[in-house]
Amino acid sequence: MIIRFKGSRRRLVAGATPRLQIWCGSARAGPGGFDSHAPPPRRINLLQTIKVVIANRHRLYRECIKRMLELEMDISVVGEICRTEEMRDVISSLRPDVIVYDDELLDKDSIGPIRELSKEFTPFRCVLLTSKENNYHDRLQNLRKSGIYGCILKSSKAEDLLSAIRNVAKADPYNDPRLETYKKTVSLIEEDTAQLYHLTPREKEVLYWLSQGFSNQNIAKIMFLSEKTVKNHVSRILKKLDFPDRTQAAVFAWKAGLAQYSPDQFYEILGKTQ
Repeated sequence: MIIRFKGSRRRLVAGATPRLQIWCGSARAGPGGFDSHAPPPRRINLLQTIKVVIANRHRLYRECIKRMLELEMDISVVGEICRTEEMRDVISSLRPDVIVYDDELLDKDSIGPIRELSKEFTPFRCVLLTSKENNYHDRLQNLRKSGIYGCILKSSKAEDLLSAIRNVAKADPYNDPRLETYKKTVSLIEEDTAQLYHLTPREKEVLYWLSQGFSNQNIAKIMFLSEKTVKNHVSRILKKLDFPDRTQAAVFAWKAGLAQYSPDQFYEILGKTQ
């Protein structure tokens, strides 16, 4: 295809490879047409193909990911593996830019095999697919040291995986937004849980019943205490946790995971911590 612009011409060619190529040349236009002595066109690769290897034990799963990735002009699937043991030979021969790795291939969620490969091959960049939010949320920063630059939930949209592959190919970390949210939530819960250690077992018991919506009078009946004693416990709880009222203390108990238990579960846990 030839595109003409004010006395010059541009010839656009789609290459046979997944790369998009533009051939550019120019020549002066005269009465007799274009100058045949114009320099030959030069080729420019606009998109650098990202070579991807898919690691998953299920053939159907690999095929689905492959078909999705092959719709993208800048991504090329160069290989597939179904066992971790195959990775060394595949990486050595194909030199992929990114490995899309299913964590079901890991033994007891150990990333040891990936860490060893990252030491042997440089650069080594991996996007980890997982169905478990609670497995890697606390290790996202450390995973990068083992060559895992991205972590995506299997329930994610295709766009998330594509974004992860493109970012990781540039050595930019990319994690599923829900993993980041989960990490922040767990961090807040851990902070709240740490505050519970400042309370005595009796104060935790009062806080539990307070979070269930009971009044001081009802808590006193349940715990076989005087109402005045319960009131004193509540005052100490508010002071230790730095809350102005019992409503905020109740909200804290729910955030810290204390209020979600049934009474039997709560007392069982309380007994183990004493």
